[in-house]
Amino acid sequence: MKILSSSSNHFNARNEMFVREVAPMSIFSTDKLNKPDLHEDGTQNKLKNNDVVVTAETLNSYNRDLNPVLKVLQFTGVFPFSKTRRGTWVYSPFSPLMFYAVCLYIAMLTILWFTTGAKLRDLMKIHRHFNVLFFVFMAVSYFLIILAIPVINWPEANRIANYLSGWTKFQEKYCKLTGRPLNLGMRKKVYILMLILPVLIFSFEVIYQLHNGDDVLVDWWVATKEWYLDVVRFYIITYWHLTCGALSSAARNLWRNFEREYEESTKYMPDVIDTHRSLWVELSRLVRETGTSMTYTYGFYILYMFLSLTFFVYHTISNLARQLRPDQILMALECCVMEYTLFLLCNSATNATREVGDVIRDKLLKVRWASNDTMVQRELDRFLKSMDAFPPIVSLGDYTIINRGLFIS
Repeated sequence: MKILSSSSNHFNARNEMFVREVAPMSIFSTDKLNKPDLHEDGTQNKLKNNDVVVTAETLNSYNRDLNPVLKVLQFTGVFPFSKTRRGTWVYSPFSPLMFYAVCLYIAMLTILWFTTGAKLRDLMKIHRHFNVLFFVFMAVSYFLIILAIPVINWPEANRIANYLSGWTKFQEKYCKLTGRPLNLGMRKKVYILMLILPVLIFSFEVIYQLHNGDDVLVDWWVATKEWYLDVVRFYIITYWHLTCGALSSAARNLWRNFEREYEESTKYMPDVIDTHRSLWVELSRLVRETGTSMTYTYGFYILYMFLSLTFFVYHTISNLARQLRPDQILMALECCVMEYTLFLLCNSATNATREVGDVIRDKLLKVRWASNDTMVQRELDRFLKSMDAFPPIVSLGDYTIINRGLFIS
């Protein structure tokens, strides 16, 4: 089925992918990009023939909207891969980003040893009490994320890069088949999070340093280590939350376009259904790869949160009968934060699975029951069978399914 006219210059030459990245225009250039019309409510009209000139900024909404978070994860060495001009992501173990990530990792290990490791070692030599040893193990578990997250994440870097490139390919296919770029509409949310998270991380660690009982007001080496730890923890969860939100937004956009085509288009309806079925299969694949591309990264992170929650809850409850100190209050707040981040991880995956799977299935069934066209019914049945064959489930390499049931357990 051809949605767009074959007479357009952008669709000649063997029907190849019609959207290519356009080099940034010079400020002295007189060229103008055609922009799609908008409805009064701000929604985008379908692109007209000869007006389908889309820049990479417009086409790749996922890379554009999540770019600040991806940059932070690159800066912390968690994502040691880079983006090409076409919008795909590539990983090389000998790239400058990988070299930077290894150097940063070694630097953080050095800071961790001189600020925490030596103190814990001396503490274990002096005291053999169970509570002291338990505190040492709790401190070690708290810093496990610095020790383990990058090392666990790097072997999966190529899979993560392929997953991010899969988003680019899906958006290109969506734009090719529907004639509209996929707009996820997440830029505002990302900017709000990028403003709030650094302030919270900086404030929390400064307050903790001011009440840690040391001779100096702020040990900046310790603060640097803590800031790095918190940035890695919170931005990994932020990336997961935003990616699941992008999947939900893509599902809503796909269904809105299907409704518009189904109700208003004069094209052959079975072809319209088949087109959107193909797009849904690609979207469902992205949902499944969300977990499989980062199996060990988020698998370790979930285990880390369960372990830390156990330690933090024990530490908080064991000190309730004693004098409550500011650092214990901060520890209790840390418990609440970790509990919320675990809930956010599970809830985001559940919402993505529901939006891509159950919500679209229910709406398809309503369309199926309302249709009297045999060909349309047959294509809708194929669509529903495809949903059964490719369920949008977020699982960590088939070890466990990420949903609200995991949080309750």
